[in-house]
Amino acid sequence: MSKHLLYIGFCLLLLAISSCDSPVSSKSELFYEIFIDESSVFRKLEPADPMDKVLDTEKSIPAHSDDIGIVYEIKLPSGYLLYLDYWSDNINSLDPENKIASIVANILINEEVETAKLYDEILNYFSEEYGVVNGSYGDYSWEGITQKSTAMGIYLKLDENKKAITLNFVDTEPNNR
Repeated sequence: MSKHLLYIGFCLLLLAISSCDSPVSSKSELFYEIFIDESSVFRKLEPADPMDKVLDTEKSIPAHSDDIGIVYEIKLPSGYLLYLDYWSDNINSLDPENKIASIVANILINEEVETAKLYDEILNYFSEEYGVVNGSYGDYSWEGITQKSTAMGIYLKLDENKKAITLNFVDTEPNNR
């Protein structure tokens, strides 16, 4: 009986030690409200995706849609707002051949501390995802490559009042697709 208890204790110890090494997401709920997941560039979309994929991916009704893009206003927890602009690579955004040229996300938080937390979280995520960072605190940029776009610029900006964040994902080589 004591051998079984010793074996069970040893197994529990190994289980506890092995669980310490397992990656735990350190991302906040707010991060996932904005990014949805980490499987794509942003919100299951990326520059050079077809514009009509925006309508399929964003489940809500656009606040505005015209020949140059599609705009969404999304209410986030705690009264925060997310404004999304999907800009087309062509003047007629409803043409099925049109691609996303740029995704701009404006995140309005209106609380300096919460804005700083989210900004740092996004900064760390982009640095892990895209590597070398250019710029300084409040205004960073990265270069990346996606599956559909040869090159992409990624921009992270903190507004001067430190209460809003702007993200911009730009197809920097649209003619090389």
